[in-house]
Formats: sequence, C-alpha cells, structure tokens
Amino acid sequence: MTKKPYFKAQVAAFLTAVFWGYSFTWTHEVLNYFNPMSIIFMRLVIALCILVPLMFIFKMREKLRPRQLLQLAILGLFQPFLYFIFETYGVKLTTSTVSSVVISMIPLFVPIGAYWFFKEHLTITNIGGIILSFIGVAIIIFDNQVKLSGGWLGLAVLFMAVITAVVYMVLLRKLSASYNVFTINVYQNIFGLLYFLPFFLFDGVPTLMQIEFKSDWIFPLVSLAIFGSAAAFMLFTYAIGKIGASKAAAYNNLVPVITAIAAYWKFSEAISMQKITGIVIVIAGLFLAQKKAAAIAQK
Repeated sequence: MTKKPYFKAQVAAFLTAVFWGYSFTWTHEVLNYFNPMSIIFMRLVIALCILVPLMFIFKMREKLRPRQLLQLAILGLFQPFLYFIFETYGVKLTTSTVSSVVISMIPLFVPIGAYWFFKEHLTITNIGGIILSFIGVAIIIFDNQVKLSGGWLGLAVLFMAVITAVVYMVLLRKLSASYNVFTINVYQNIFGLLYFLPFFLFDGVPTLMQIEFKSDWIFPLVSLAIFGSAAAFMLFTYAIGKIGASKAAAYNNLVPVITAIAAYWKFSEAISMQKITGIVIVIAGLFLAQKKAAAIAQK
C-alpha cells in the first residue's frame, strides 16, 4: 500500500475512536430519557436518513442479489444487534469497570481471527504494542476497589460480546473487498433497525408519546447518530479495508482515552495521574501496534 492511502486509513481509524469515545458522553445524556435499546434504534433511523441520500448523491448504490443481502443481514445481526445485547446485559451482570476491561480485550482477539481467515501477519512488536495498549486501558479503568460482581455468568456474557465483535470485524474485512462503504453501512443499519424494532415498539414508542421534545436529548441523540453511527462505521469500514482488521481494531483502545478526556471537558470529571499514565501507555502501545505497517508504507 502506498503511503497516502495508508495515512488516510490511519486517520479514519483514529477518527472512529474519537467519535466512539465521545459518544459515551452523548449516551450518558440520552439515557436520562430512553432505555439503551430505544436509543440504538433511533440512532439507526437518523443515521439512515443521512446515509441513504448521500449514497444516491455520490452514486454509490449497488444492486444486490438475495445471497448478498443475506451476507449483510448476518453482518447486521452481529453488529449492532448481538454485540449490543451482550454488552448491555454484561454490564448489568457485572460492573462497568470489569465490563470495560473485558470489552477492551477485543483488539487482542481480532488478530487471531484475521490471521486464521486472511493470513494477516503481525510482528512481535505489533503484538507487544496491542498488549501494552490493553494494559494502558486497564490502568485507566481500574481503581483500588475493583470487584468482580456477577460471577462467571457476567464474564461469559461479556466474552460473547467480544466474540461477536471479532466475528463482525472478520466479516467486515471480507465484505469490504466486495462492496463500497455505503452499501455495507446502509444495509447493516437497515437490518439492525429491523432487529431492534420490537424493543422500540415495546418501550420507545410509549416514551416518545409522553416525552417533551427538547434539545436536552435531541441534540445528543442526533450527534450519536451522525458521529457515533453514520460517520464512525463508515470510517471504520474504510480503515479495515485498507489496513486490515488487526491494526484497525487496535485503535479501539483509544476509546476509553477519548472518553476520559471528553468526560473531563464536558462533565468536569477529574483526570488522575493514574489515568494520565494509562493514556500515555495506550498511545505508546498503539504506536508499536502500527509500526510495521508504517515502515511498509514508506517503501
């Protein structure tokens, strides 16, 4: 890969982490009004209202056969539907701290799937960087009172979320070679919308019938849809197609870093020396995880 496309893919992966990291602050605000299932449904609706017109404007619409639609339906089943279900209930069964650490293990498992299916190779330096980045995440998240609540059931559910995410990234890596980013994300959102529809009809519609429409929840919800759903998934699809699943997934460890910074800026949450140390370690690990690819790009 030439230097320019590689750099663009790195920027795309970085912006994905920024949008996903900041999305936690918007989610925190919207959760005061809706449950998680209703939020994800409305995010998908708004995201589609943006992506579909853009797909036609840029003439990126592709005609799909039933078999191709099935592939995209399976992709949407794993992300956002199954992943979000497992993550949500995993958080309920354990603690947010334990959940965050388990979820941050996704970049550790993605290289296994990427190597198995696509023979993506990582050097010892790359692997060490991913592990170092994970340690940095753990330092950011852990405090002196971390407890494992929920037992093995909670951990099992969270690891199902990890497995779901790995399968999703492997599928996305494969489909990105056959379809453009608009096709993948539009149909992924459409099928995700259908999967979440029963949850929204049960709880979201009654809430919307009673709630007051005001900027306190509309602005963060629209921001979630634009940046956390539409832009982030488009960028992540592009990044995986250009630099592979392993290196794109490594950027996920920046998410808690961005979240910590956003929480400090938006909610005045303190950033301790422990968190600063973790942030530095995450960034150092991410640099090592991408090192070989940068060297190749310069050839």
